[in-house]
Amino acid sequence: LCPITEGDILVGVVTRTDILKALQERHLMPLESDTLEDRVLKGLTLRKEKGHFFYDGKVTTDLLDSLGNASRSILSMLMVKTSLSILENRFYSCTLDSVSLNFLKPLEVDTPFTLEITIIQSAKTYSKVDIALRAMGDLVAVGNLNALHTPEQRGDT
Repeated sequence: LCPITEGDILVGVVTRTDILKALQERHLMPLESDTLEDRVLKGLTLRKEKGHFFYDGKVTTDLLDSLGNASRSILSMLMVKTSLSILENRFYSCTLDSVSLNFLKPLEVDTPFTLEITIIQSAKTYSKVDIALRAMGDLVAVGNLNALHTPEQRGDT
């Protein structure tokens, strides 16, 4: 809570929530085709090392919840969407079968993070993926995802 004064007279206050709302609202003027999901995914960069896939990003105001931490629902979406995109680009057209995510710590605004995606098993009809979300050397969330494949293999491997 920060007091706003004119001289010695209190004329108002600004709260952390007021500041977070202002930060979020300044980014609410996207192109008509951009959804929140599109904006968040565009902020990630993909790299591949030794059979693992990594998405690097930073907690922006689009990812925040009402307490100023990265929203667990948006982080869940990131973990699922990035995993499915790896499978779809690499192997097959996929449908989410099941997902299990565990969050261990909160993430604050401007914190850089990395999503590590490892394909543990892939067969003709399904894939199993492990997901780890790390920030500043700490494990923030872990997950497992199972995806079902369509019968035909995509040609853009």
